[in-house]
Amino acid sequence: QAQRLGIHVTRHTAVADLDQAVALVHGLEQRHRSPRTPWVRRLLENLSLVDSTFLEARIGSRLVGCGSLLYDRGVQLATALGLAPDVPYVYFALIYEGIRAAIEQRASFLRWGSGAEAVKHQLGFTPEDNNHARVILIQPFLRPLLRLAGGQV
Repeated sequence: QAQRLGIHVTRHTAVADLDQAVALVHGLEQRHRSPRTPWVRRLLENLSLVDSTFLEARIGSRLVGCGSLLYDRGVQLATALGLAPDVPYVYFALIYEGIRAAIEQRASFLRWGSGAEAVKHQLGFTPEDNNHARVILIQPFLRPLLRLAGGQV
C-alpha cells in the first residue's frame, strides 16, 4: 500500500528538513494527546554525534513521516516519530525500514515504544515487561524497613 501511494523511505545520518521533522513529531504528539517532548529539536540536531539513523518518508518532495533510530550494544531504539495526519501506511513503511536497518546493524533487540500495540503485535513485536524498580540497600540495618514495605531482601 505504501508503494502504491508513492511513499519512499530513505536513511540519513543527519536531518535535512529540521523544522518539518520537528513539526511532524509535535503534530503526532498533539494528535495522541501525549506530552510535548521539549528536546526533540536538540536530539535531531545532534543525531550525527551518536550511532544513529534518521528515517525520512516522502511522497515526492513532501516529508510525510520520520523517525530516529539509535543504536547501543545491539539494541535499536526508535524515537522522535513523526507522521503526517493525512497519509496512511507511513508508519508501516518506517517500521519495515527500521527492521531492515536493525538486521543490517545486527541488532538483537528492537525497542519501538509502547504505542500502536496492535500494529506491532502483527509484525511480531512483543511487549517488554520493564515496569520494575529495584532498591539496593548498602546498609544492612535498613533491610527490616524494606521487609516492612513488602520488598524482597
